[in-house]
Amino acid sequence: MAKLTAASRRRIDEFRQRVRGMRYEPLPEGELSAIPDRRRQGLANSEIEGIHLTPEERAFLEMLDEERVPHELRLELATAFALAAEDRSAAAD
Repeated sequence: MAKLTAASRRRIDEFRQRVRGMRYEPLPEGELSAIPDRRRQGLANSEIEGIHLTPEERAFLEMLDEERVPHELRLELATAFALAAEDRSAAAD
């Protein structure tokens, strides 16, 4: 996997702190162990459609795994992560 920039590491750490400040039931071990297979399938489907995750996006998903974030909350956080990236890109233009 490609190395992350310092800015990407900071961004992911900011989201990790956000996650740690939330109240949620961590994923049970059985569901957590199914994530790698589900991710492989999802990535394969995305690549078929021409969608490729950046190293930062991959690291973000790994952080969600490490924090055992449940599926419903993952969707909310992934949306916020993507929107923040869009805002950052727009500001750079």
